[in-house]
Amino acid sequence: MIFLQNLKNIMKSRPIWLWGVSFVGFWLFMGVFVFTSDYNIPKSMIHSYAGVWFALDSVISVSSIGVTMAYTIYYSSNSVAYLFKNSKLTPLRYYVDSILSSGIAFVILGLVLTGLTCLFFFIKFHTIIIPSLFIYSVALFFVSGIIFYSLSSILVILFNNWLGLKNINFISFISLFIGMGFGYTIIYSQIPVTLLYGNFVTPLEYLYVYSFDAQIPTEVLANPYSKFINLDYTVISVIIWITILIIASIISIKNIRGSNIEEARMT
Repeated sequence: MIFLQNLKNIMKSRPIWLWGVSFVGFWLFMGVFVFTSDYNIPKSMIHSYAGVWFALDSVISVSSIGVTMAYTIYYSSNSVAYLFKNSKLTPLRYYVDSILSSGIAFVILGLVLTGLTCLFFFIKFHTIIIPSLFIYSVALFFVSGIIFYSLSSILVILFNNWLGLKNINFISFISLFIGMGFGYTIIYSQIPVTLLYGNFVTPLEYLYVYSFDAQIPTEVLANPYSKFINLDYTVISVIIWITILIIASIISIKNIRGSNIEEARMT
């Protein structure tokens, strides 16, 4: 029941379609039709160029959806806290249903983004471009759903329970700031190796590139002569982060308290 209701709510959410699809689709359009107007991309590089934009927009899309996820958790905190105390609903079951619905929703939205990528590049370059490792990219969207739902739940519950609601609007955008910050940085800039593999955004972005192009990307995506990434490190980083976030999210949800909506409105 929770699974179907969450999935329905996510897919009917206008902010998710606005930010996760329309906003990202606009930047994809710019990347394909506007940013390429001053130079010609060799035909052999079109697929790689598409992979970079697919990866960047995928990261921005899933992180922007995390904003709406944060508000959803916040506004449902009262009912969830009540159900934990007065029904058979457990935090683990609630979390599992939530991440499954979030993961599937991210996959659906990811398929829309994939379709837009293929369509725009076909119109611009008159060539059919699809992800080389399609199933791999679908799995990444599902994993991204788990990561950003877990992150959003941790942040919202942390401030809802202990730190107050004065900054709830800012906190909900943290996932977007993280996604856009790291997502754009590795396209043109070199960052320290520890930071490169120490966060979960850049490994995800590299894996998205790999799923589209089936080629190991370079650390600086716009520089084909920079050092190649270590694919094993990116996978290990994502596994470690998803494990940490799942555990922390379950603990947070277990301790969720009803939120004071009026407090947030008055700040």
